[in-house]
Amino acid sequence: MAGVEVTIRTQDKELNALLKALANISPAKNPRIMRDGITRIILAIQAEFGKGKIIKAGREHAPPLKTNLTSRHGGAGLLGSIGPDFSKLPREGSLGTALRYAEPHETGGTFRRRAHTRSRNGSQHSVKGHSVTMPKRAFMRPAITSARPQMASILVKLLEEEASR
Repeated sequence: MAGVEVTIRTQDKELNALLKALANISPAKNPRIMRDGITRIILAIQAEFGKGKIIKAGREHAPPLKTNLTSRHGGAGLLGSIGPDFSKLPREGSLGTALRYAEPHETGGTFRRRAHTRSRNGSQHSVKGHSVTMPKRAFMRPAITSARPQMASILVKLLEEEASR
């Protein structure tokens, strides 16, 4: 080579240590990274639900809504129903609820309530099946938005842990 040349050499021992560290942080070779990363991110998002933020939309001509998501009956209801599903790790994890009224809460819409009995002032009475229309009161998106800044730092910390093993 004509001109100026710089040659950089590493000792075989240093190169082997570097290659080993890189192999440790390869999700293809180390599924623990994906499993732990997805788990930690889902748990961070789930922690945001405890803060109970909701987005209100389309309420110009209606009474004001509460400004946060609440947990009725000691953890029952929408807030108490939100949980993780880690059954498809290390490739995938999810967080959500199976309640029928969760989607209308998130996006706005109508769902059908079945006939049921209700207790009021100590007496039981029957309620016929009926449709319930709910305004958009998103609860998933605010939690994800709030947790988003933590997601990258969770993965960086995990990669640093794996590289140092």
